[in-house]
Amino acid sequence: VGMDNSLIGQNVADHFLNRGYRNFGVYSLDTEVFFQERVRNFVNTVESIGHRIEVLPATEDHPDSWEENQQTLIRWLGALEKPVGVFATTDQLGTRVLDACQRANLAVPEEVAVVGTENDETLCGFASPQLTSLEFDGMRVGFEAADLLQQMMDGREVEDPITLIPPKGMVVRASSDDLVI
Repeated sequence: VGMDNSLIGQNVADHFLNRGYRNFGVYSLDTEVFFQERVRNFVNTVESIGHRIEVLPATEDHPDSWEENQQTLIRWLGALEKPVGVFATTDQLGTRVLDACQRANLAVPEEVAVVGTENDETLCGFASPQLTSLEFDGMRVGFEAADLLQQMMDGREVEDPITLIPPKGMVVRASSDDLVI
């Protein structure tokens, strides 16, 4: 039981497209298959209508390399055609993007709109500006997993052992609350 990563990438792409964005970036993690699925589906959705995307894989988060990583992110953001919608595959990466924008004097969301994933309310709320994020339905994942486990413990046949839960929806905050004209 898990999140439907195909819908995650598509929902974020739709959010940017509905706001008029035509330039896109992805700040991604490649450490897990589900991160790769999110990115692949975001990229496929945007490219299917003829837009290009620049992807920057995040490097390991280590205190000794923080400044170097942020400088790489600043250079990447500076090179993107503006206005640009940047999809961060986690809220933690989204806050890194916001920090890099602030350091580079890039206006959010006017020049760089940012959307994270997972809707960590504390992280999103304390970010500056507050981070838009796609909210997961963690409670439903838990209930579905418990139900599946109960079926197995009862010795019942499980028809489909894989259950993918759609995200709840976009929680729009200041980091992407803009329309491109």
